[in-house]
Amino acid sequence: YATKVTIESIQDDLKELQAGLKMCEQKMPQVDRSESRFDVFYKLMPNSIEECRKELEEVDMLNTKVLKEFSELAEKYGEDPGRSKPEEFFTLINNFLTLYENQSKEIKLKRI
Repeated sequence: YATKVTIESIQDDLKELQAGLKMCEQKMPQVDRSESRFDVFYKLMPNSIEECRKELEEVDMLNTKVLKEFSELAEKYGEDPGRSKPEEFFTLINNFLTLYENQSKEIKLKRI
């Protein structure tokens, strides 16, 4: 729901996830290795961290793409992409569509 989620909150969440991943990478070598056959930390964590890194890189790339595409869309609608916030822009579009649908229904009812 583009009208309810702010770009700032998404970017903050992304930064928090990246910081958490970096912290895991830094802390992992500090964990003592166990000789126990039940300790699977070093079997699982490197792959998990690598998988997380790839997913975060993809999310970051998609975030950049969304911001670029929003900027282009806002410009096409005559909005200043630097000053227009996506949630405000999409609220405006949503309100327009709702009013349009309501007026269309009202016109159809008057014809009957």
